[in-house]
Amino acid sequence: MPKEIEEQVLNFIKKYPNYGPETEEELKFVGISVGHTGIYNILKKRGLNAAKTRLEWVRKLSLRNSHPR
Repeated sequence: MPKEIEEQVLNFIKKYPNYGPETEEELKFVGISVGHTGIYNILKKRGLNAAKTRLEWVRKLSLRNSHPR
């Protein structure tokens, strides 16, 4: 999977963490062409294949971004 596609998928997931591997159509709508298996593999690689872990990941990112170093 190209790094650029991975970054696009992860950026989409940051905005919409409730979406998971089944977001193929939503991603196509915003111009990201990747299938269900590709999305799953990207999320699994980072431990984000479960909705609970995606929500926690986004929460941690927002905390990190709201507290500049």
